[in-house]
Amino acid sequence: MSFPKRIQQHKNEDCSFAIIENKLQEIGVFRNQTNHDYGIDFEIEIEVDHLQTSMACQEAIRLAQRRPEVKPLKEFWYMEVPSCTEWAINSAMKLFAPNCYVEVGPDGVQAKVKALSMYRGVMRPYPHPRSEAYITGLAAYRGSQFQLDYAEAFEVVLRKY
Repeated sequence: MSFPKRIQQHKNEDCSFAIIENKLQEIGVFRNQTNHDYGIDFEIEIEVDHLQTSMACQEAIRLAQRRPEVKPLKEFWYMEVPSCTEWAINSAMKLFAPNCYVEVGPDGVQAKVKALSMYRGVMRPYPHPRSEAYITGLAAYRGSQFQLDYAEAFEVVLRKY
């Protein structure tokens, strides 16, 4: 009996999943919190490659359930990404629901703008969501929700104490 060949997308998903699993085992986190990398954006995506990464990460956080020698993940957060989060056209998808606000201050906002500016074509003129004015305004809005000047919003999906 011959089986059909696997399509490239399935091969890529397996490869992504393996990379994420290995990284989880190696260090347990995806980023160093001092390098102004704003992480991997997860479920609310309009770009297929980001969505596939999200799905692979969501599967990989269960690695400890399948392999007892792997230390369980203690936290898993979604982040808000201008021009991905608010462009969620498909209302059937879960929308971003922040439940954690981290104060970043004006220097943190400028660090985010500077980091995004490093990527060619990401920053755009206002009123685009990836403009300096929008990013600053969103940080001010998120901050005002918790009596802070500027904040980043996150959705804590998993937290073990």
